[in-house]
Amino acid sequence: MRGAGLFLLAAAACASAQSPADSCRDTRAARQPEDLERSAERHAQAIMLDPRNARALLERGVCLERLARYEAALSDFNAAVVADPNLAQARIDRARLSARLGRFDNALGDYDEAVRLDPGSVDARIGRGEALAAARRHREALEEFNAALRAAPRSVAALQGRGSSHAMLDEIEPAVRDFDAALSIDAAFAPALLGRGEAHARAGRHAEAVRDYTAFLALRPTDAYGRFRRGMSLARLGEAQKGIEDLGEAIRLEPRMISAYVERGRLLARGGDAERAISDFSEAIALAPKYAPAWRFRGMALYRQGQHERALADLAQALNLDAKDVIARNELAWLLATSPRSGVRDGKLALDLARTAAEQSGWKNPGLLDTYAAALAETGSFAEAAKWQQQALDLPDFPKDAREQALRRLELYKAGRPFRTE
Repeated sequence: MRGAGLFLLAAAACASAQSPADSCRDTRAARQPEDLERSAERHAQAIMLDPRNARALLERGVCLERLARYEAALSDFNAAVVADPNLAQARIDRARLSARLGRFDNALGDYDEAVRLDPGSVDARIGRGEALAAARRHREALEEFNAALRAAPRSVAALQGRGSSHAMLDEIEPAVRDFDAALSIDAAFAPALLGRGEAHARAGRHAEAVRDYTAFLALRPTDAYGRFRRGMSLARLGEAQKGIEDLGEAIRLEPRMISAYVERGRLLARGGDAERAISDFSEAIALAPKYAPAWRFRGMALYRQGQHERALADLAQALNLDAKDVIARNELAWLLATSPRSGVRDGKLALDLARTAAEQSGWKNPGLLDTYAAALAETGSFAEAAKWQQQALDLPDFPKDAREQALRRLELYKAGRPFRTE
C-alpha cells in the first residue's frame, strides 16, 4: 500500500541543496511556512524583472512545492522548461513533482530528458529510479540506482532507493546492507531508518523493526506512517496495547489514514472490544467505501457479536467489491451454512461459495474444507460432509486449538445433523 511513499520521502529529503539563504531546496532545514513564503516572494521579484528567468522560476516552484501548492509549483516548473529547454534541473524538478502527484509516465519522460541533457546527473538517475520504484518497476529501478552509485558511491539517496527496491522485491539482506551503508554515512538519515525497519518487519524481525522505527520517530515524531509501522510491529511482538496506542497516534496525526483504522480495529476485535473495532471499521468504510477489507473485517466483527443480518450484508459487499477475496467468500459461506437463524441460512449459496473458495486454495486449506463440509451438511449431504471434515482434520496445518470443535462437527455430520453456531 505504500511503496511509493517511502521513495518520495527520500526524494524530498535529498533534493539538491542550494547555497543562497532563501533556497527552499534543503528540506532538512527547519523552515516555517512564513519563511518559505518570504523565499517564494523574493524569487517572485526576480521573475518580475525577467519572466524568463528559469532559475528563479525553479526556486519559486520548489518553495511552492514545500508549501503543498502543487499546481502553482508545477506551473513554475513548466515555465522554467519553456524558458530554458536545455536546463536539466528544470526537468528534474518537474519530474519530482509529477511523481509526487502520481503522474509517473510524465515523471519518467522528464527524467529521461534530464539524463539526455546531463548524462552524468546523479540526481536524474536517482529520480528516475524513484519514479520507477513508485510505479513498482523495481528491477528497472535497481539499474538506475546502480548507475547513480557508480558515479557517487556515497550517495545516501541512491543507497536508500536501492535498499527500498530490494526490500519491495523481498531481497531483505541486500536491502539491509544498503540501509546500513546509508546510515554509516549519515546516521540521522531518517528515510534509511524507516526503510530498514520495514525490511526487518518484512522478514519477521519485529524487535529490530521497532528499534529502527523508534529511532526514526525520534527524528520525525509527527510522522504518521512511522507511528503506524511501529504499531504494527509492536502488535506482532504481542504488545497489542502499545500497538493500539501507536495506531491511535497515527490516526491523530493523519485522520484519513484508512489502514490505521483497519489495523487498530483488528487489534481491538482480537482483544474482545467489538464495539470500538466496529467503529474503526465503519470509519474506514466512510473514508473509502470501496475498500473491501474494511467491509470484510466489520462483517466478521458483527458476526462475533451475533448480528448475523448485518454481518451478511457486509460480507456480501466485501465480496462484491473484491471477487478474489477468499477470506470474505469463506466467512460468508460459513455464516450462510451455520447461522442459527433460518432467515440468514442459504445452504445452496453457501455450498457454491465454499466450493469456489476451496478450489481457489487447491483444496489444501483446512479452514476452507471445514466450511465446505458445513455447507454440505446444511444441504443434507451428510456423508460427503463427514468425508470432507475428516480430510480437513487430516491436513497437517489444521489449527490445534480448533481441533476439538472440528471433531464435534464431524460427529454431528456422521449422525446426520448440520452444525449451528450459538
